[in-house]
Order: sequence, then C-alpha cells, then structure tokens
Amino acid sequence: MLLRCELLLCSAMCLLTCAAAGAGDVTLKSAKRYAELRERQIVNERIAKQSELAQLNKWLARPIFAPQSTSAFRKQEIAKTKGRVKKLKAWLADDAAGNTDTSPTLKLPLRSDGIGKLERASAEVVQIIGDTEMLVRLKGPGGEPQSILTLVRNVPTAGLVDGGGVSLYGTFEVAGTEQYNTAGGGSNTVTVIEPFDVDAAMKMLKTGK
Repeated sequence: MLLRCELLLCSAMCLLTCAAAGAGDVTLKSAKRYAELRERQIVNERIAKQSELAQLNKWLARPIFAPQSTSAFRKQEIAKTKGRVKKLKAWLADDAAGNTDTSPTLKLPLRSDGIGKLERASAEVVQIIGDTEMLVRLKGPGGEPQSILTLVRNVPTAGLVDGGGVSLYGTFEVAGTEQYNTAGGGSNTVTVIEPFDVDAAMKMLKTGK
C-alpha cells in the first residue's frame, strides 16, 4: 500500500497528514458495497440540490427583486444567488451525464459495513501500537473527539505521538473489530478501519473480478 504522508507541526502538537493512495484486499463484495453507498450519496445530494435550486429560482422570481426596485445590497444578494444557481445547475448537468465526483461519507458511529471518507479527517491519537497501527478517537461533525476508540490499520505512524493529532484523508473501510490489551491488564474491543482502494474497487466492478 502506498501512502502520501506530510509531517506538519502545529504549535506543540505533532500532526501527521496521511492520504491513502490505495489499499489491498478489496473484495467484490466490498466493491459492490462501495458502489451502493456512493449511489445512495449521489441520490441524496441530487435531491438536496434540486430542492435548493427550486427554492433559489423561486426567490429570484419574486417581484420585489425586479432590477429597478432593488438596492445595491439586494443586487449583491441577487448576484451571489445567481452564482450559486449556476453551480447547482453545473453539478446537476454533470450528474445527468454520469460525471459526478462523489464519495460516500463514513459517519459516526461507524457501521460494520461502512466505506467512505470520514466526516472529519482530524483525529486524536490515543496510543501508537505499531509502525502502521494506532488507536485514535475520531472527531464528530462539530470537531469533538468521540469517546469510542477506533483502531486505524495500514496507516504509517512515524512522527506521531500519543496524545497528538492525525489527519486521515482518503477513503476508509470498516474492517471488523479487534481486541487489544489495556495498560491495566484488561482488554477492550474496538472497531477497525483501514484505507480502501477506490480505483481497485471500480476496476473490479467493471471486470467482475
């Protein structure tokens, strides 16, 4: 597996940014699951964008916004809204042509069959386990570390420290659960995530193997 990693220094915290360029062991089942989740994401975005476009067009069509009766501020609002309308139409045109660049989102709490990009790429390193394994607390939509630990596998840990930060970019797959030994002599069960090779998955879907 190849990963592009850039070491960043943020104040006194060591932050490693890792972008997964590919991962092995993609199965036809996981490839089909990725395609299913991606299509679901596209449908949800399509509905949301169509609804927003309809609302904006309705807003622009209001008589109060006729050019001769608008202030400079209103004209700025209209120009901004028209710019958004243009972007929405461009996205929907790409979608109709099958050129939508959309990836599913891996939301918290993690599902056993989840594949996608994390809601937030930044996470808190709890414990470095090995050269490519670490326990982290993923962050929720608001940026708060979650109390549930997650084991990240097949991501380099060089330059990371316990208590520091890590940015996890790219697509990840929930690869099951695993037990680990705690410092107190006990054990905990955690969800495992690892990089998912989107290119390999799409190729597998085309060839069927």
